[in-house]
Amino acid sequence: MADNAQEFLFENARKEFKGILLKDVNGKNQDEVPIFVEFYGKYPGSEQEKKTATDQTLRDLIREEVLSKTHQEIEITRTLHVINVIVAVAKQGLCSPSVPFTLLGDVLDCSTLDTCDVIFKYVEERVAVWKSPVFYTAGKNYLLRMCNDLLRRLSQSQNTVFCGRIQLFLARLFPLSEKSALNLVSQFNLDNVTIFNTDPSNSTLDVNEEASEEKMETDESKFFHSESGLVDYKLYLNIWSIQDIFRSPVQCYQKETWDKLTENADNIFRVFDSFKLDDIRGGNKTNQTTHKKSYFSKFLTSEKLTELQLSDGMFRRQILTQFLILFRYLTATVKFKGANLVLTEAQKTWISTTETKIYKLLQETPPNGKKFAKYTKHLLEREEFWITWKNSGCPSFMKMRSKSEDESPASKKRKIDPKKSSIAEDFISGKSLGMGSPELTKLWNLCPNNLAACRSNEREFLPSIQDYFAEPIEQEDPKNQIEDQYKLV
Repeated sequence: MADNAQEFLFENARKEFKGILLKDVNGKNQDEVPIFVEFYGKYPGSEQEKKTATDQTLRDLIREEVLSKTHQEIEITRTLHVINVIVAVAKQGLCSPSVPFTLLGDVLDCSTLDTCDVIFKYVEERVAVWKSPVFYTAGKNYLLRMCNDLLRRLSQSQNTVFCGRIQLFLARLFPLSEKSALNLVSQFNLDNVTIFNTDPSNSTLDVNEEASEEKMETDESKFFHSESGLVDYKLYLNIWSIQDIFRSPVQCYQKETWDKLTENADNIFRVFDSFKLDDIRGGNKTNQTTHKKSYFSKFLTSEKLTELQLSDGMFRRQILTQFLILFRYLTATVKFKGANLVLTEAQKTWISTTETKIYKLLQETPPNGKKFAKYTKHLLEREEFWITWKNSGCPSFMKMRSKSEDESPASKKRKIDPKKSSIAEDFISGKSLGMGSPELTKLWNLCPNNLAACRSNEREFLPSIQDYFAEPIEQEDPKNQIEDQYKLV
């Protein structure tokens, strides 16, 4: 009967563990789960059996939370309490270290984006926990997969801030030398395709004079009139077709693509230079506030918006900055760039001249054009350090101690003469003590009794009154002719 009482039953363990864990969930000390820790330690069974039961119990708790919640704030808070308890159990080593991450990913997969926002805030605030030795090795891949799944669900244009928070979290979680995030072979995101109207016959903008008159006769309602007179289909094509070159800069080393780049760039810069923007600092405050808060991850490619985009300083800055980034890649020394990808002297001269023109246009683009141009230039110069770092194989920023520093010099051991007695032995036996040098030994052994030496008459140094005032009395004698300023008294 005693053996049967100690037998481990998986289903019974699940039920009992669940009841105890719920007490910790409803309790105040969720970071340490003291009730479950005590119960787990006393529960019969091997460590592996108890851990397996705990893993399944934690899955049961999360499953019930996901099925019962209606995405209200109170219930989200309770879900976070359950997750907190799961993390605490993993900290104590009572379950598999990967369980918190798999269950956290399951909760995010089953939640709306608004709920994911709240739950991810919990994940952000515990970066130090995820980086601890208990969790980092077991959970880093799970966290990376979880963040990538979230990014696939989010819209870069509508959930820009949330996407940025995820990227910042990953940057804080992984070290700079983490190979999975470094793009070591300098690959480009070729999936970033910009879709725009490439058929002139379907364009609402001016294609040429003859086509323009023909379109106006056939369907005047669909024809777009540019107020500035600068917007036509050619400019529209120049702006958006160049995005394909930004997507894959390697094309620039082909003559046909290079000619297309220079032609489009010259046309765009000519329009930007001829159509200046007014600084709105003197305008109303509403426009200023709106301008500061307006940002887009990607602009729309509708032809009807071209006129407005031409008047938008942020749109211009994006185009101009893209050119600067492209030029930085073309002129930089990149480790994985092919040996045949080399610019000619004429191409280098054109890039240098165009860069000067771009910085001038950035300075003229309000608001704070000069400051923005200065920061952009500084940022691209700093990029040179990162290019050099990647070319050298992305060495770690953590400096490890060398073996010579770790190995401290061996201390010299004093040779002990077995025939020689120690100071303690000499002191006990009443022998003269050696104090390290002959003079110290002589001083120490002047008197065998220290107390008697202190009471010796030779230590009385109090002089008589005659001896003490002997010199002043001598100075007072007129025969000595001592001036008053040199007298002691």
